[in-house]
Amino acid sequence: MAQATQAGTPVIELRHVDKHYGQLHVLKDINLSVKKGEVVVIIGPSGSGKSTLCRTINRLETIDSGEILIDGQPLPKEGRKLAELRAQVGMVFQQFNLFAHKTILDNVTIGPREVLKKSKAEAEQEAMQLLKRVGVDSQASKVPAVRRSAAACGNCPLTGNASEGYALRRADECARSRDDRRGPRGHDRAGFGGHDDGDCHT
Repeated sequence: MAQATQAGTPVIELRHVDKHYGQLHVLKDINLSVKKGEVVVIIGPSGSGKSTLCRTINRLETIDSGEILIDGQPLPKEGRKLAELRAQVGMVFQQFNLFAHKTILDNVTIGPREVLKKSKAEAEQEAMQLLKRVGVDSQASKVPAVRRSAAACGNCPLTGNASEGYALRRADECARSRDDRRGPRGHDRAGFGGHDDGDCHT
């Protein structure tokens, strides 16, 4: 990833992007730019291509034609560059995909620890700051789902809305780690989301 973005250069840019699933033309000549600090929400009916658009940004879906730029650089096709990009983009799926057997704190810290190789202490400190920001740090030891027989009042299952919130915190921790690695550009974050199968932050 580029360490600095030239003034006026979008963080995310799509140029004439097309994507087909067989005869279905799901993305048709898409042009989009997201500048630093912007938050963009894609709204549309089911099946209109919102999730597909999000997934193309870190190449979970390939495109048929057009170009995608991240920080002014073409989206990597394969290899280490693509892996680095994926390590710095967080996604929240409609089903949240939290690890049901792990606590909220474990869910939020697993990315920074396993992918970014941060120490447990550093990852947990940052995670608790994020949880505290939204007023749920007291629930850090809870799990998304547990067997009723094993549930205790201090470790009860979370509601669906709460699980979604923690999934967002997990994605934000990924984006925050990316900002930390960028140094002075840490405040220049942009957010991009499509509410369907997944939201992504870059």
